[in-house]
Amino acid sequence: MNGFSLDWLLLTLRNAAPLVTVLFAGLVATLPWPFVVGSSTLTGTAPDLAFMAVYFWRMVRPDLLRPSAVFLVGFLLDALSGAPLGMSSLAYLIAILMVGRLAQVIVPLSGLFWFGGFVLAAATVTVLSWVVVSLWSLSFVPLLPLAVSLIWTVLLYPLMGMALMLVMRLLVPTQVAR
Repeated sequence: MNGFSLDWLLLTLRNAAPLVTVLFAGLVATLPWPFVVGSSTLTGTAPDLAFMAVYFWRMVRPDLLRPSAVFLVGFLLDALSGAPLGMSSLAYLIAILMVGRLAQVIVPLSGLFWFGGFVLAAATVTVLSWVVVSLWSLSFVPLLPLAVSLIWTVLLYPLMGMALMLVMRLLVPTQVAR
């Protein structure tokens, strides 16, 4: 039967869970936070929730979060936050290249190595964002807000990881060995 299939629709929606969680995390990150001095990682101290989700999905199911989707999410977040368009896209794409290399080594290891890889990747995203914004504004941007953002991002990652693990167990279909 070549018609509409409910099973196909459910599988498609389940496969979209990583992209939906990254978009949702990014949108939540653009909202005002009570402990944040500014409303975005560009101007304030907000944690980079979208990057947390990108890192998680690229480590556990890279097949469900393509680089093109990461680029589009970064571009959308830049537009919403007032950052230079492409800044997050560039930083996230470089970070997922790094994550791809790290995943080959880290995935078989313990959670502490996963967390260490996240800290390294988040620091890379922060430094790249700082360089891009400094070049864009033709002046050195203060490092303190970005450092505070990095600290919040690192501190909140274990909670985000647990929430995303729950989403993965509930919604994302298991990977079939071929």
